[in-house]
Amino acid sequence: MDFHGKLEDREILWCWKLGEDRITHWHELDAGFGGRQPIPRSWVARERGLALPPFPGLRRLARRRARDDARRDHRQALPPEERLAIYRASSVVARNLIGPGALLVLVSGFLLSLPFFTAGSVPAWLVTMQGLGLVGAIVAIGIVTPTAARMGRLELDPRGELPESFAGLRKRQVVFATVAGVFALLALLAGTVMR
Repeated sequence: MDFHGKLEDREILWCWKLGEDRITHWHELDAGFGGRQPIPRSWVARERGLALPPFPGLRRLARRRARDDARRDHRQALPPEERLAIYRASSVVARNLIGPGALLVLVSGFLLSLPFFTAGSVPAWLVTMQGLGLVGAIVAIGIVTPTAARMGRLELDPRGELPESFAGLRKRQVVFATVAGVFALLALLAGTVMR
């Protein structure tokens, strides 16, 4: 696991691997693990604190990073055309289920709330639930569904690789789908817990 750092006014990476109780190695920014070198004693003598004590939670962080690297390797194991095929299928699901489903939830929620609105006394839990649900639905309909549609139209570039826009669209899809889901869960909690 690498940590950006500075040594004698040059950018380096402090290098630590699972099992080591402290950071004792470094490498150049472009060298990678193969360029790993022990920290020279002269550096430790000159710079106070270079023999760094173990960071709290460093092993947990290393395990998480290894897990993330394994996931990344797994995703990269799929050829680009297969990855695009998966995103085309998920685009169909988003366009045909998620977007219309969010709209249906909005309409049905409003219709089921009509008795409260006509009675003139709208409980706080209902206002909260409706507000959070509305924000989640707007995100799902206005951002998640169009992003999925754009991802479904992507084609491989002339080199046979994923297009430049793929990573940005994928990140946008993940972030905003999560936001929409969080608002939906908050709306559900407002309707059950606050009631």
